[in-house]
Amino acid sequence: MDPVAQKGSGIGFIDILQEGLCEHLADLAQQCIAGFSDDRPVSASLVRSRLTNALTGAPPVLAVARVDRGITGWCAVRRPEPGEARARLWGPVVAPGARRTGLATRLLDAVVGATPWPLMTTDVPADRHGAADFFARSGWTELDTVTVLHGTPTQGSTEATTADTAPELEA
Repeated sequence: MDPVAQKGSGIGFIDILQEGLCEHLADLAQQCIAGFSDDRPVSASLVRSRLTNALTGAPPVLAVARVDRGITGWCAVRRPEPGEARARLWGPVVAPGARRTGLATRLLDAVVGATPWPLMTTDVPADRHGAADFFARSGWTELDTVTVLHGTPTQGSTEATTADTAPELEA
């Protein structure tokens, strides 16, 4: 279904993850994480790998919001892998200029309503207070607080802990 053709909310579902679409989704995701602790390169191939079922290749349940021909937001559910009980929610991702309009709630409601599986969300970094508040207002339960760190520890640093220096960690 072409989301541009859908009347009213401007939100539609897309059944196929085409390369050009993955580029648009990646660009918007990169805009949304800029300056936060989880700021790292988001590519079309990363989006495709996170949204597509790894074992079956099944596409996600993907809701996209458009204004004219531009994507202003998206939310997706990666189908559960064989043997898994839960599907994984990705997003909602909303363009900075379209925030506080209810779009994230409409995207989340759209994918949750179209998904027959129990859901879990991706990790929400501790510095994303707005995201944590959004999910709490939407009825989600916080299981743990997560801080996402990136970087490379200095060689020989006594403050850096790795799997090699922490024998009590299990694989």
